[in-house]
Amino acid sequence: MVQTGVVPVGAAPPARVPTAEEAQAAREAWRQELREKAEYKEMFAKEDLWREKSMALRGGMTLPVVIAVMGPPTQVEKFVETSKESSELVPVPTNEWSSVTGMAVVYYSPDGKLPLFWSTFGQLTNRLPFDRWDLWFDKQGKLIHK
Repeated sequence: MVQTGVVPVGAAPPARVPTAEEAQAAREAWRQELREKAEYKEMFAKEDLWREKSMALRGGMTLPVVIAVMGPPTQVEKFVETSKESSELVPVPTNEWSSVTGMAVVYYSPDGKLPLFWSTFGQLTNRLPFDRWDLWFDKQGKLIHK
């Protein structure tokens, strides 16, 4: 018997989707493996430093105060109105960070990559397992903090 058709390419899908606990355990195992490699030492050092400094963040802080606490971020983006009904996030050059006084998002990412908000599961599984900080600022330019 001859079968024709498309042959699947790539890894076979998992037999079942891992539980949240299994996924977290796999992430932590991967993190431990990477932490032992010299090429990731600087990234983990940034992550550890930002984790410690983030404990001092408080709701209502302005962007300059947050930068004074955390140090320079990976990127700053501010919301720019594109029409009466919509706005978009645009990157802010380093020399203009102090001019951000409204809605914004500040990213601290040890590997220098921005978050994949609108991404597929496949894209997310290929990202290195670093902790990232995405700090949101309200219309008055004040940090929204948990």
